[in-house]
Amino acid sequence: MQRISMELTFTAVIKQDGKWWIGWVEEISGVNCQESTKEDLLESLCLALREHLVELAAERHRFEQTHEALESVFSGKVVPSEEVHDRLRKGGQISDHWNYGE
Repeated sequence: MQRISMELTFTAVIKQDGKWWIGWVEEISGVNCQESTKEDLLESLCLALREHLVELAAERHRFEQTHEALESVFSGKVVPSEEVHDRLRKGGQISDHWNYGE
């Protein structure tokens, strides 16, 4: 895997509403904050955005692990255990319990 360094730019929309400062990141739904000062708002927005991006990275990692596991299953290299079948039938998630076939 090759890592590429890049700078991301986001748009913070901020405004004062009475005694409160409210704001959100325009490009990402759910990243919004409210603070008593403009400076605190900007700091909170940066923290909320950073946490959101870390969670997205973790979600991508979980997706890639699941994708790799499913590729192994469909290629016949790995056979899911009965426990995995039971969890999937009950609407659960795929775990790390696998029986390696011949």
